[in-house]
Amino acid sequence: MIKKFFSALMTFVVLLMVFFAGSLVVIKLMGGGVYTVLSGSMEPAYHVGSLIYVKPVDHKVLKQGDAITFAFTESIVVTHRIVGIDSDYQWFETKGDANEVKDGSPVYYKNIIGKPIFSVPYIGFVISYLQTGIGKITAAVVVVILFIFGLLPQHKKKGNEQEKEIDFYCIGLHDGDSRDTKLHCLFYG
Repeated sequence: MIKKFFSALMTFVVLLMVFFAGSLVVIKLMGGGVYTVLSGSMEPAYHVGSLIYVKPVDHKVLKQGDAITFAFTESIVVTHRIVGIDSDYQWFETKGDANEVKDGSPVYYKNIIGKPIFSVPYIGFVISYLQTGIGKITAAVVVVILFIFGLLPQHKKKGNEQEKEIDFYCIGLHDGDSRDTKLHCLFYG
């Protein structure tokens, strides 16, 4: 029973890894990227911890109301919604859906990474964790444990052998003069 559980769990984990690896390859082949949502500024469209898939897009097809992913700084990537366009200066005004005010600085066309095409809730937490040192160690330990349980031999029943229940019956015998009752038990199996 335990072996079947771990075997099924290992199969699920492998299929999940293949799915995400495959989707990452497809996104990369399309020129896109994958990002983890780290703040609640785009709630409820993109929840904290979601993994968003972003495809490159020409700034000319973007319109007010579109969500865009852009380089805020060299190391910070942001996804916010377009609330204004200035084609003379070649920039967008953006705002997070959950924010009350517009972003303080415009997003220039050259900083546009792309447009989110879909997101997977909570998987970003897992991906972010797995990128840390302790996350890598945890993943390796889980894989080794699943692999070991997958290799353990499973006790199989031979032929017609069935699980047997052992019944027992106890009879109290009293031998006349004595106040003692003797208990005799018989086991059947």
